[in-house]
Amino acid sequence: MAHEQPSNESLPLLAELAGGYSPIMIWIELNACGKFWPNTYAVMFRTAKQGRMFETLDRYHGVAARLKEFSAERWQQLANGAGWTPISCAALSWCKGSTLDQVLDIWRRIGAESAIEPAADFAALLLNPELLPENKLSTLIALGKDTAGVALLLAARAEGLIVDVPDEKLQHAPQVLQKMIQSRALTTE
Repeated sequence: MAHEQPSNESLPLLAELAGGYSPIMIWIELNACGKFWPNTYAVMFRTAKQGRMFETLDRYHGVAARLKEFSAERWQQLANGAGWTPISCAALSWCKGSTLDQVLDIWRRIGAESAIEPAADFAALLLNPELLPENKLSTLIALGKDTAGVALLLAARAEGLIVDVPDEKLQHAPQVLQKMIQSRALTTE
């Protein structure tokens, strides 16, 4: 009688995923990079070394992408046991069955704050680009729903933001969002 492979939901947290990584190895590597990002790679965004920063970010997207066949439910179990971090929250976005609403909800619950400066927030930049909405301010406001959610969606991209919301509405936005929008504004519609 042939043995059935265990379902993804029952895989041990040390199970081997793509490229020989286990979910715990991914957790450790991503969180380690997050500690070095602000002082090392975020500075490159404002210099001629911007390409190197994007290469590094692509590498870590590749690490997180190994979670695509690992269920969001199992990743949440790991994070609940180890303790949620902004980076583990972002890594959830790469897991099978995850949604942007799930990620935003956990981001709010852990009280994570997004960096005001573009490209300074490794956790936000780590979000799966496939879950991100178009980079128009009206869309980010609608999907982000509150200051924490909108800030995360703003910080999730290094490229310029399309500002399609009238200035008079932006004047009533929280100060942190106003600063983030100003530092990222590419065009206005």
